[in-house]
Amino acid sequence: MENAQQDYNSALRNYDDAQTGHNDAMNYLSAAKNHRNSINRDNYTSVE
Repeated sequence: MENAQQDYNSALRNYDDAQTGHNDAMNYLSAAKNHRNSINRDNYTSVE
């Protein structure tokens, strides 16, 4: 039973790490889009 608990705790940590990584990636993506949009405004052009 102890092994199952350890596996469960390990899985929870891995899930938390994955969630953190996902959130970091979304933040970087958002920052990149904002940066691109500001460049487009500066150049008075739009890029799709």
